[in-house]
Amino acid sequence: MTESQPNGLSLSRRRLIQTSALAAFGAILLPRIVACAQDTPASILRLDLDGAADLPHQLGGLESVSAPMRDGVKLALDIVRPAGDGVDTKRDTILVMGRYWRGVKGEAFNSWAETLVPHGYAVVVGDVRGTGASFGQWPYHRSRGETRDFSDVLDWIAKQPWSTGSVVGYGLSYTANTSDWMAERNHPALKGIIPRFADYDPYDELYFPGGVPNGSYGARWGNRVKDLDRNVLVDVNGIRKPSPGVRPVGPDGETQLAAALQEHERVPSVWEGLQHVAFKDDRPRPGVEPRCWTGASWRPPIGSRSRAHRSRTGRAGSTLAPRRAQCAASSGSRIR
Repeated sequence: MTESQPNGLSLSRRRLIQTSALAAFGAILLPRIVACAQDTPASILRLDLDGAADLPHQLGGLESVSAPMRDGVKLALDIVRPAGDGVDTKRDTILVMGRYWRGVKGEAFNSWAETLVPHGYAVVVGDVRGTGASFGQWPYHRSRGETRDFSDVLDWIAKQPWSTGSVVGYGLSYTANTSDWMAERNHPALKGIIPRFADYDPYDELYFPGGVPNGSYGARWGNRVKDLDRNVLVDVNGIRKPSPGVRPVGPDGETQLAAALQEHERVPSVWEGLQHVAFKDDRPRPGVEPRCWTGASWRPPIGSRSRAHRSRTGRAGSTLAPRRAQCAASSGSRIR
């Protein structure tokens, strides 16, 4: 009999999910470690899920860089490799792209590096455009600027002297969503993704579940992440919490961060954009500034190939579902 967990998953099922994720890393990147692990029945990638672990590598130093994108926007990336690696020591890479600060000023590492570097990976963690210490704007979920950046980041990793050219995208929740969109780029360096607990449709799953406006979530999440984009940390009640802020980049980091924060201010919060949404296929009304528009994050432009394809097939997956969600509100009302 398995032990129940608060989220409804049994302990054995949770372990199966964890084991599957770790096995996927090895199958994609390091077949030699998989072969080794087969000789150790209680271990996956030399990680004993019962607690004892053989961690062959220590964490090396953290390097923060600004990687240029195709349009000149610079993204903040943190790189951590195993200690003792030379400039050109080749490592497979785990890539995590998020919007909740890749790291905090003054902290030596991040949890992603602490978990994965000891197993022999280079770990790259980045702030998506318009968030953290990255430049640009974050207007809504899955903006095309953000998702196209993943090709540029993968290009950047593949060109580094320490890279084998093999990358896996990994993440939980928002970072799972970004790993999904890494796969959409069809980049030769990306060998696989491991997205855990992704949300595929912000409209149906987050803001209008069952067609009912979820104003509490929209306001709480939308305003909190906008505060993060202003380098301010607040709790679930909107009360400011003491924090040194996001980790800057480089010796001129504070100056660059101030400039990046100014760019973040050019768009309102996603919560403000939601005020113009009632139905899933809504479009901006005349006079509504396009930068406020959130509906683009779950619908492609009218007449696009993706929309036509999904209309023909009737598939509702991902963020491009063409069906109309019926809200309790009228088309002229706002989410509250």
